Amino acid sequence: MDDNIIVDSGVGIHPFLIRPRATTHQLEYKHLMINNTLFVGRNDPSQCDTDADPSYLWYDKERMKGSTSWVGRNWKGYATGHAGLLWPIFSGIGVPLGKPWINGKPKSFPLLTGQVYLNNNTFANFNPGQCDGQFDSAIRTNPRGDDMQFPIISKGTKFVNVADSSRVWMDRPIMKLVVNEHCVDMHCDGLKKALLIDTDGAIIGDDIPGTIIADAAYEWEGNPSAGLGYYRVPKTMLTEVNGDKIEEVDKMPNTGIVRNEQCTWVEEWHAYKCHGLDHRLLILESMDIDTLDRRLSPVAI
Repeated sequence: MDDNIIVDSGVGIHPFLIRPRATTHQLEYKHLMINNTLFVGRNDPSQCDTDADPSYLWYDKERMKGSTSWVGRNWKGYATGHAGLLWPIFSGIGVPLGKPWINGKPKSFPLLTGQVYLNNNTFANFNPGQCDGQFDSAIRTNPRGDDMQFPIISKGTKFVNVADSSRVWMDRPIMKLVVNEHCVDMHCDGLKKALLIDTDGAIIGDDIPGTIIADAAYEWEGNPSAGLGYYRVPKTMLTEVNGDKIEEVDKMPNTGIVRNEQCTWVEEWHAYKCHGLDHRLLILESMDIDTLDRRLSPVAI
């Protein structure tokens, strides 16, 4: 995608690439490049009366029990508003054509590979305190990407009238998906593994190459419904040969994605910004016939 101007959109670009299905074990390199594009969050922030829900013939509010037709708005208690770019979806199959943000949840497992490249793009007028107190985000995770948020690799990004707090937004995992038909007994991984590789530090804001990573340790030893804590560590990893218990804080005091002293937590982003680490995504694929029935985790390397 080259040389576009996107203004006043609820979502500027919603990358959604499809096929081949992961269950075929076929590896096909997929990527999207977005070049020299201008994203304008709000042309006139004072014109809130024009910021109405989109109208679709198929959508019936009564049948949908009053839920918004803008799924990403005011998402899960947060006053989320306009977004310039969403983290990409790479899925085995597509969704109903023409309304991906309305019904944008993938209907298949994520692909085995995928990434989005941002080259020389400009984001303008993304700020907090917009209509009804909403905060806009230049780059945001896709809240429907429960299983996977594929990496974004950027260079030459510019911001014009964009608050630092509105550069990036990472959504939290959805608790109601900790059920048998979804992610079984713990948070789905997608929203906890989002990765943005900032090759020139333009998005981080200090012109030093780095990465922006999600809070993978969210609710660790916190809400029991999230299913995350040291009790997940196999007992054999916490037991000496003579039977003595190994204290978790002695052997594994750190949680989440690896960080160093150059990583800083940014509360407004729900993310860490890091330098000195080349964060990358590693995908481990089970080739066994029961790949959909048996969980092979945790994995130690």
